[in-house]
Amino acid sequence: MLEEFLRCHDGVITLAQAAEAGLSRQSVYRRVRSGRWLRCSPGVYFADDRPFTDAARVRAAVWSLGPNATASGLAAAWWHGVTKYAPEPVEVTVAKVSNRARRVGTRIRRRDLGPADVVERRGLRVTSLPLTVVEAAARRGGGAKLLDSALQRHV
Repeated sequence: MLEEFLRCHDGVITLAQAAEAGLSRQSVYRRVRSGRWLRCSPGVYFADDRPFTDAARVRAAVWSLGPNATASGLAAAWWHGVTKYAPEPVEVTVAKVSNRARRVGTRIRRRDLGPADVVERRGLRVTSLPLTVVEAAARRGGGAKLLDSALQRHV
């Protein structure tokens, strides 16, 4: 079950997900000490038996900001397949009242999203496609070309 989870989630796992898979905290910490898993941020780990892909980087960035964090902007556009390249930094939306601190490689946006604004794709919370397209088009690296492409192929 654990290997299947890691395979489906780009090698990234949270401490809570590891517990659901039957691992104790000590088991997780042993894997980190042995070098089998790398700590991406508090409570987020990467299984070091595979390449650290852009998908793993985006997933780790979102999960590092909590279970209700949501990929947004160009990160969500890339996750939906609207853009070709994963952005740097990864934009993540968290609740307005969240006390989550910024992490290296992330850009935090604080606002409350409605249920219609969030979807799950491949096990990751991302903004819905229409909201993603509007947000990403307004970002540097997005623009009219992204909006045109999304309107023709996706939205």
